[in-house]
Amino acid sequence: IRMMKKFLAEKHLIPKGNFAEVSYEHLDKEPLKMLEYIYKEANLPGFENKKTIFEKYITEIGHYEKNNLDLENIYRKRINEECQFAFDEWKYPVQQA
Repeated sequence: IRMMKKFLAEKHLIPKGNFAEVSYEHLDKEPLKMLEYIYKEANLPGFENKKTIFEKYITEIGHYEKNNLDLENIYRKRINEECQFAFDEWKYPVQQA
């Protein structure tokens, strides 16, 4: 948690072109588009050369079923309290305990 707070406080110091940030929802919904965005934002070369590899991999994992984690309320409450800053930063809803 300390490291994440420090990152959030200092991420503005990361030079443009050295960092790309995407939400899980966007990556999950449009993985190829988000990979292209990451390559462009982070000034990474070779996206077009790797595009077919990415497409193949995305197709292969397309039927992956995500884990459904059912936390006990005591753990959910602690996570909510300790990670509220992160939920606020990325506008993620807090799951009630």
